[in-house]
Amino acid sequence: MTPPDGLMNLGRAHEHGVGGVARDLGQAQTYYERASSMGTAPARDALKGLGSAPPAPTAAQEEFARGAALYKSKDYAGAVRARTTALSRKG
Repeated sequence: MTPPDGLMNLGRAHEHGVGGVARDLGQAQTYYERASSMGTAPARDALKGLGSAPPAPTAAQEEFARGAALYKSKDYAGAVRARTTALSRKG
């Protein structure tokens, strides 16, 4: 890996808050600027779009998304309808 590539990777990690690195746009900008000064075109592009990408989802957000997808699935919806129908007939 060349130094500009490493700087790009660090910039991306800080921009998106991935790889155990906290999201820090100022630090991402620093890494992108250093890579750009070495003539890296992708670094210049990254500087133009810095901060426009949403942060990476947290583990809780990913878990919620999986639960929401399950809830919306036909299999789960059928189970809920069956249980609701059975409970309504008891009353």
